[in-house]
Amino acid sequence: MSYEIRSFRLGDEVEIIKLLRSAFPHWAELDSALDLWKWKYLDNPLNSDIVVAEYDGHVVGVNHDARVYIKIGETSTLSHLDGNTVVDPAHRGRGLASKIAYFSRDLRRENNVNFTLWSSSNPIIIDFDRRLGLGVFPHPISCMVRIKDIHAHLRARKSKKPLAKKYGYQLLKNLMKIRNTFSPGELGKLGSIKIVDAPNFCPKIDTFWGKARGHYNYALERNSLYLNWRYTDPRAGKFVIKQAVEGDQILGYVILESKKEGGYSEGYISDLLASPNRDDVADTLMAEACSYFDRLNINSINFWVAKNHPYLGIAERHGFLDSRYKIYIGCSCGADRDEFSRIESSPPSKVQIQFGDMDLF
Repeated sequence: MSYEIRSFRLGDEVEIIKLLRSAFPHWAELDSALDLWKWKYLDNPLNSDIVVAEYDGHVVGVNHDARVYIKIGETSTLSHLDGNTVVDPAHRGRGLASKIAYFSRDLRRENNVNFTLWSSSNPIIIDFDRRLGLGVFPHPISCMVRIKDIHAHLRARKSKKPLAKKYGYQLLKNLMKIRNTFSPGELGKLGSIKIVDAPNFCPKIDTFWGKARGHYNYALERNSLYLNWRYTDPRAGKFVIKQAVEGDQILGYVILESKKEGGYSEGYISDLLASPNRDDVADTLMAEACSYFDRLNINSINFWVAKNHPYLGIAERHGFLDSRYKIYIGCSCGADRDEFSRIESSPPSKVQIQFGDMDLF
């Protein structure tokens, strides 16, 4: 009996969830894995491309691609965020991962998807990408963290080298305190600007993004359609949205989430964006994020941003340190190979990529 590589059909999701639960701990721990999967792939406003391997009437392999628009240079490019790929252990060693990958590639060409982005911590996937000659996102990500009680954090995370990391974090923390002592206390006065909670993203966010997007050479299109799907559907998680407003105008926003693992909660700044050249607004949104998590007694806060982006300095002003955690981000271009060079040649200040973009994979 042979394998069939094909596109997803309704009904496949039951066996797909079983595969995901067997391969990925975070899927196995979810009480509502099917609801999350349906939100992520079936209810994506731009649709998704899901490829499965079938054997004897059963799904034994799968790859997920969620469609998004990404601004690359001056162009809004239909793109894929490449999600979880898994092959049933009983069917590995038969080249199914490669066959699924090639089928997915052909599907991208058919649907005019010209850019694909993915992330993985699996050394098998990383090695597989390298053997295929796939690219690496040209801007490394700084995974910043603010920790109040370092000992409690390392104890909860069960670090392999707790003493080395503890004293490393403490040294960096002390150095940052000294640096911030001699740095300016304020970036600027906000005047009539207020920070407000928002239940969702109203059409005014499209006006804000329409003005901000021209500044960036790389950014997911952060319009109301995408932001509401990503952050306001309860199946996606429980997010807190705070906006910087002046009169009837939005000047920035920050999106926050807390996650609990093994009894230990961590805060995540999923996305932070201010109007171009308004570091004062970004600084105030960062301060609001820290205050929010402090009120919840959350010990550590995570913030990811492109290395050397201006928001990196703002994060450091608020006590964030580089965790030294390395995240692998792969990317591939379609027919237009210039897209990679446009991203590569961009200064970091014009690359908007944050935790919420990565956490979608």
